[in-house]
Amino acid sequence: MDLNYENGTRKGLLSLYLEVADEATLPPDWSRDVTLTLALVNQYNPLKSKAYTLRPAKYFSWFKELGRIDKLVPSRETLSSLCFYTAQVSRILQKPEKTPTRCSSDSSSSKELTFKPSRRRKSVSNIESANLASETPSSEDVEMAKQSLRECLLSFFHLGMKDKLSLALSTLSSFANQTGLSPDQQRKVQALWTHFDDFVSAFETFEEENPNFLMEKLEMDKTVATTEQNLETQDSYKKSMKDLDEEEEGLTRQLEGVKTKKMKLTSDWDALRTEMKEAESKCEIQECKLRSAAAAKMRAEERRNSSVVAWLELKALFT
Repeated sequence: MDLNYENGTRKGLLSLYLEVADEATLPPDWSRDVTLTLALVNQYNPLKSKAYTLRPAKYFSWFKELGRIDKLVPSRETLSSLCFYTAQVSRILQKPEKTPTRCSSDSSSSKELTFKPSRRRKSVSNIESANLASETPSSEDVEMAKQSLRECLLSFFHLGMKDKLSLALSTLSSFANQTGLSPDQQRKVQALWTHFDDFVSAFETFEEENPNFLMEKLEMDKTVATTEQNLETQDSYKKSMKDLDEEEEGLTRQLEGVKTKKMKLTSDWDALRTEMKEAESKCEIQECKLRSAAAAKMRAEERRNSSVVAWLELKALFT
């Protein structure tokens, strides 16, 4: 039986205790096989779910304090302070050889206990049937078998009641005339006892397959959560790419405008350089003309001065 104490060894911790019976206290021809698979399922984010086994691993650093977990759990939900887990014990004919207990030396990892049971040569039902055939049960034994059957029928069948139910069915079916059961009850008991191994095997198979299903479902939930997260990331990438395309389109339009302005400026500059060359050439020609005109003016001015002197002399004679 596994007991979970919410407060652990000190406040804020969760402790798991796996109780395994001492082999010395087991009945003759009994053995034990201890296995453990623990899955912590995060219903809000399956990617953060973890699965643990007895193999040594330093995974205690992944655990969170209960105070931190409580903040993540809605107030309408509560954490159970005590959980029960059922362990199956198989009865065998031969006393098994003891297998050394193997413990991990790493203080941060869990201890591993391995017990190898011997193979069963016959089923429990066949053994007890052979034993019962050699003796006649008392009325008290029959009543105890009926009471055991009624107690088993009070709840849904589980592997923990297999031996108890097997003994009751074996007694009631082997000595049906002494049980006081109705014909219908006798037929049902006999039918169940006849197919008891198949009946139990169906539940054992389910107990084996159900954890596999849960692990596969956990992996599926992780895959689905990863896919959903990838889709959300992809949508974000699409939006970012669209924004960048729009920004690039705007910058392209601005660049085209700049190129147009640059081309116009280049054209205007070329026209200006041509005009400047023409003006420079015209200036040189005009400078030559100006020098010629200045020389002609100087000659005309000298001639005029001679005429002014003659004019002044004539004026002086008549005034």
